[in-house]
Amino acid sequence: SKDLKLHDQGGRVTVGGGDSGAEAVTLRMRAVHWPPPSTNRPSMVLYIHKDDPDRAASYSWADIDASRVGLNLRWMQASCTIEGAERVSGD
Repeated sequence: SKDLKLHDQGGRVTVGGGDSGAEAVTLRMRAVHWPPPSTNRPSMVLYIHKDDPDRAASYSWADIDASRVGLNLRWMQASCTIEGAERVSGD
């Protein structure tokens, strides 16, 4: 599916299932800022949920300022463009 919208504070969207022929999965996006004393850098995280809404089956991450976050698990793939983050050359 194209043009699905997610919010970066835990927004979720479910794709597949029903008569689509694809397994139903839920994508969740989150901008993560780790609390001290963690030394982890802030990250934009894309989670994939299958059966458990609280535990991700898989996830990927990028720099907090990334313009895109992608994931390819072979059986499914997702690519999320961060609205307003992509720059068009010449602008």
